[in-house]
Amino acid sequence: TQSTWGSRLESINMSLFARRWFAGRLCDIAWRPQRSLSTTAETERLSKRLSKAGVCSRRQAEVLIQEGRVVVNFEVVKSNVPVTEEDFVSVDGKPISKSPQPRIWLVDKPVDVICTRTDPEKRKTIGEYLKEIGIDIPHPITVGRLDINSEGLLLVTNQGLLARAMELPSAHLRREYQVRVQGHINEEALQNLREGVKIDGISYLPMEITLDRMQTSNTWLNIVLTEGKNRHIRHVMQHAGVRVNRLIRVRYGPYSLESVPKEKRWLEAPIHPQIKALFDAARLKKPSQDDDPDVE
Repeated sequence: TQSTWGSRLESINMSLFARRWFAGRLCDIAWRPQRSLSTTAETERLSKRLSKAGVCSRRQAEVLIQEGRVVVNFEVVKSNVPVTEEDFVSVDGKPISKSPQPRIWLVDKPVDVICTRTDPEKRKTIGEYLKEIGIDIPHPITVGRLDINSEGLLLVTNQGLLARAMELPSAHLRREYQVRVQGHINEEALQNLREGVKIDGISYLPMEITLDRMQTSNTWLNIVLTEGKNRHIRHVMQHAGVRVNRLIRVRYGPYSLESVPKEKRWLEAPIHPQIKALFDAARLKKPSQDDDPDVE
């Protein structure tokens, strides 16, 4: 009957359509680069890849990924997938090259410069300051931070992974500061800080503190830390009963403020062997081994 022949023709057409669709999918799969699933290739999280390429920090990379602005092998991804060096990655349509050679700049940061990419209050950001003094790199990444009222040595790099490796307390890099506090502080309070303290549930590791000189209404201290929590020195000094009115970082690991030309206010420094060892170790870390650094 007519209805029977109609059913047969419809079945044949659907079968041809299915075969053509399946053949097309095979062609797509054959020609389209796929995300690497090899268990032998070294993988890393996508956010780590973006950070290593100097695009932004890992946390910022995670935001970019969630917003759908990152493409891996021509597919938008919205999760922090593992990738290899062979995978094609782009952000906002711009291809991301393989990790650049790490570089470090020593910068003499003044007060009234904030260590963020943008500021809703329109204060001068570190990126604007770097361009002002002649350092023009696409995505400057600071190693730790100095708050807006602090000054002195600030390390800047093009490698997020390098910055992260240097910030971790496990790196044991010494940060040295010259600190002026209002008033006079007694030896007992200093000794408590030297042994480490806990303030509002946050533990601060033992620190080196020496009395430099005393003035009429101020005291200068030399403080050495091996970690850098948010407003670290200001918080522990407040706990000791004095207020910081000037804070200058003079050393970070093997790099010192003394080596920065005063007029130029910056210097590109070679990668010190100690820093290279930290960077090489960080590159070999598996994603599950990562831990969050404290940030100054």
